[in-house]
Amino acid sequence: MKFAIVLYDDWSDFEVTILTLLFRKYADMITIGFGPKQYVSEGQFKILVDKKISEVDPNDLDFIVIPGGDPVKYLSDHPETQPEFEALNSLLHTLNDQKKLIAAICGGPVFVYKCGLLKNKTWTSGIGKEDQEDYPDGNNTDGVIEVDGNLITSKGNAYVEFAVEVAKWMKLFKSEGEIIQDMKWLKNQQ
Repeated sequence: MKFAIVLYDDWSDFEVTILTLLFRKYADMITIGFGPKQYVSEGQFKILVDKKISEVDPNDLDFIVIPGGDPVKYLSDHPETQPEFEALNSLLHTLNDQKKLIAAICGGPVFVYKCGLLKNKTWTSGIGKEDQEDYPDGNNTDGVIEVDGNLITSKGNAYVEFAVEVAKWMKLFKSEGEIIQDMKWLKNQQ
């Protein structure tokens, strides 16, 4: 199994840490970005991506993860990334056509929205109520997590639920009991 995490400046590292922990033994992870550069996360982690988005073959991926941050600000501050955004658009459309999982948390669904993939979908995000009217496509809920076909979206503070939902979708758990046990462990409720 192989998945990619889309990185950009000020991406929310903590929102995908649990997910990478759950998948560490079961999947190869690559980091992809809008250029061959180092990206600095909200937590000040500096990561040099493995590949530019345009270098990714969608047939090599089983799913993609888009962490939160501020995609609108990133794209407007970096107009030179437009060709790579078009590559992201193409990649997400191909993965969607192949019914592969697209998982986005907090601000990450904005990228999915900008690629036109939220029409007729139920989705949620960390977008503030005051900004939600800017994203009218689909059924934009205030839910903690939404699963609609091969799309999983989540609020940023639901990173444990997000990780577990992605793991469930990818059939990492053998039973419902295992899911409950991992949720309790991750939330320190043992």
